[in-house]
Amino acid sequence: MHIAFNLCWWWYLGGRIEKVLGKQTLLIVVLLSAASSNIAQALLVNANFAGLSGVNYALAGFTWYCGTFHQSKSIFLPNNIFIFLVGWMILGFLEILPVAMANWAHLFGLISGIALAQIMVKPEPRT
Repeated sequence: MHIAFNLCWWWYLGGRIEKVLGKQTLLIVVLLSAASSNIAQALLVNANFAGLSGVNYALAGFTWYCGTFHQSKSIFLPNNIFIFLVGWMILGFLEILPVAMANWAHLFGLISGIALAQIMVKPEPRT
């Protein structure tokens, strides 16, 4: 179920980025966020994990930033979904959920996605 959930987020968020900014941009975001999130999780906890969650948090941060700060009509994530994802990450850090989560991968993925959006995306012209 976890893999299916992650693949749905990957398809939804990654698809928006790919359609508007191209495959190259999506590939850069995926590779850099995968590296930062997985290295952080391995260094801060251990290397005994696998998943796409850190990349998905990067894609969420990237799309949220584009919609919120660049006022993009093409790449965006509604605030309520973004708040839910951040809340879920906080619950993971509090360790009150019945599942183990790669919390540091989530956090570093989110940070890297927002940072990459700041660097790679220019605001859309206002009409």
